[in-house]
Amino acid sequence: MIRKKRGLGAGKINAPGGRLEPGETAHEAAIRETGEEVGVVPHNLEKRGELHFQFLDGYSLHCTVFLAQGCTGKPVETGRGGPVLVRDPGLALS
Repeated sequence: MIRKKRGLGAGKINAPGGRLEPGETAHEAAIRETGEEVGVVPHNLEKRGELHFQFLDGYSLHCTVFLAQGCTGKPVETGRGGPVLVRDPGLALS
């Protein structure tokens, strides 16, 4: 989990994420975005669901949710966010 520093949801705790690059799958984007936002590479990603958000101004988002079974690297704060430790994975899903 991260505390977002900018963009939609700035200041809130969220999962790493972002837009797909051309030709990129949601799985590939999840790995890339996690590395860019908190400096770790997630492993053994399992798709857990999809979220669709529709805002009153017409803006909409489609998100794919993954759960990682581990990662390599050390979490670091970046310009995009800072890591937030979640000791109980059930808390992040409730």
